Amino acid sequence: MGDDVDWTEQSSPGPAAEVSQLLAEDDLYRALAGRGRRRTMAILLDSGVRHVDDIATVLLGWEVSESNGVGSPAERDRIAVRLHHVDLPVLADVGLIAYDPESRVVAPTEVPPDVADLVRRSIAAESAHRR
Repeated sequence: MGDDVDWTEQSSPGPAAEVSQLLAEDDLYRALAGRGRRRTMAILLDSGVRHVDDIATVLLGWEVSESNGVGSPAERDRIAVRLHHVDLPVLADVGLIAYDPESRVVAPTEVPPDVADLVRRSIAAESAHRR
């Protein structure tokens, strides 16, 4: 039919193939399934390297602003413990962040633009849904 493209030719995987592979991984969506992890990623994408306690403070502020309540140091500590033991290891396992448990410092990796866009769009949709 005049199609001269050899669809069987293999090319070396490049950055686009790596992004496509990451977007095809169930682990990525499991990692981003929790609102707290999506919010954590949004914080890191916007501000870069952060300490766990800083992230916990921002997340508590986010929760408090939605409920019109008041956050306590105990609530912030609860969030920090969950980040340290659950959320940050999950995000690190899929390669979205680098986390040093000893220093408790977190940094986003070179998150592919499609993944960063997915995080930002989910946060925007969440905010729009609450209005």
